[in-house]
Amino acid sequence: MGGCSDEAKQPPPAPTEQEIHANDAGYDGGVAGRHLFACTDGRTLLVDFKEAGTRLFIRSKTDEQPLILAAPTPQLQYVSERASATMRGRELRIEHNDGTRQVCLMRVDQGGYDDGRHPLGA
Repeated sequence: MGGCSDEAKQPPPAPTEQEIHANDAGYDGGVAGRHLFACTDGRTLLVDFKEAGTRLFIRSKTDEQPLILAAPTPQLQYVSERASATMRGRELRIEHNDGTRQVCLMRVDQGGYDDGRHPLGA
């Protein structure tokens, strides 16, 4: 019998949380991979998960230059010249090179304002 193999085909591995976020449009702005995070310092961040979750583009407002961090795989630490970050479930922890730290949680409702008055994404 041709084509038979003793090796059972393995199902593909389940996608990581970051890979899932990179493909969905969690924020009403409609950008694939964009999510809102509420931080313990009172700030709201826009986080874009790019390239299957191996790159993060982090900003406070849609029109500002993002902090870009990269990881070799979505499950490892993200790094840049200015900061590092780790992602566990819906929690994002950012350590800036100046010693400041942010702990942020992905918002489920995905609404938000950049300063409490202007909607993010506007």
